[in-house]
Amino acid sequence: MAAVKLQKSVVSQAGKHTASVIFLHGSGDTGPGLRRWVYDVLGQNLAFENIRVIYPTAPARPYTPMRGAQSHVWFDRHKISQDCPEHLESIDSMCDNLSAIVQEEIRAGIPKHRMAVENASQQPLPELLQCHGKADELVFHSWAEETYSLLKKAGLSTSFHSFPDLNHQLCRQELELLRSWILKKVSL
Repeated sequence: MAAVKLQKSVVSQAGKHTASVIFLHGSGDTGPGLRRWVYDVLGQNLAFENIRVIYPTAPARPYTPMRGAQSHVWFDRHKISQDCPEHLESIDSMCDNLSAIVQEEIRAGIPKHRMAVENASQQPLPELLQCHGKADELVFHSWAEETYSLLKKAGLSTSFHSFPDLNHQLCRQELELLRSWILKKVSL
């Protein structure tokens, strides 16, 4: 399946564009929806002096957990369960779509090492930041812990942060941690 040009909501940098962050929304949301959510939590946009923040919207596709109804999701899944196999065809399609955004940023003069989302075939693999609410009733905290363990076992550099009383949502502390992580990773 060919890459689709994704709709995006962008928070432009205040100064010279020297880095980019591609911030992906959750299942059923949109880029503008995530941008509004971040704004509501922080009371302002997630904005930087030299970093452009891009909120793409996943293409609408039939989503199996919603009985095949159209939804903005990055990939399909057979069901919401940690023991369910991945829907590889839709994951490959997502990678093509996101690679197109990375290529647009490269054409704008941003090197890959100045982006928070890089191609997974790059070596060394980028450090991952994983955050999860302990009270999440949709994607259980134990699943996040297991994912963290599997990533570490696979040799990835990963940091995992749990947030007590946080359900399946964003919080200010999490976004401030993300802001610091972004500045550490792409402001070098």
